[in-house]
Amino acid sequence: MDLLSHDIQNNNQAILSYLELIMSTPGTDSRTRRYAEKAASQLRTGAVLLENVRKTVDAIKASGRTMFSVDAISALAEAEAKLITLFPDRQISVNTVKFTEDPIVLGSEITRDLLLNVLVNVVQLDSGEKVSVTIRLENAERLGQSYLRIRIEDRAMMLPPILKGDLSETASTLDPSKTVKLAGLMFASLMTETLGGRFEADEAVKGDSSAGSAIQIYLRRLARK
Repeated sequence: MDLLSHDIQNNNQAILSYLELIMSTPGTDSRTRRYAEKAASQLRTGAVLLENVRKTVDAIKASGRTMFSVDAISALAEAEAKLITLFPDRQISVNTVKFTEDPIVLGSEITRDLLLNVLVNVVQLDSGEKVSVTIRLENAERLGQSYLRIRIEDRAMMLPPILKGDLSETASTLDPSKTVKLAGLMFASLMTETLGGRFEADEAVKGDSSAGSAIQIYLRRLARK
């Protein structure tokens, strides 16, 4: 996996260099420049997905590894900052609603990658040039386990019907051709499960598709002493 990932990354970097050359060449018309920027953005986000796949495989192999506390607010801030750099051709605004309670969750080295992966996919599922994302953190309880629920909403994000609900159940029955197109969210679901959490995607307002979509990530809280 590491060797394959390395080869693909090298190939992507070569393509990206050519695209950047096109964008920096005097006389390149605005339409060509815009398409080159979009292609470069796709390459950069594809590189993030590839790296997350590699890290997820490593995490599954080392599933017995000790997990540690992660500050979810800090991890989100890092993901938001990186997100902007990955989409220079889009106008992205992220509003994280103030959360005054304990932001600490049980996580690992892939927690930050998970949050970035989800934000990248939210932007890719929003077809507009301007992207507005709202993030809400809430405490949640499921089957006696305490979680921090991270809800990511985008009024212009349209989820394919097959993605709505619990993705861990959807993934096993999804047509392979569709899995390729929606691999980002499938891996986000896998990454969440690796952390002992739960991943859900659905309409932001149940029964109202015009209100956009929401992704919910449930991350485990540290056990109370």
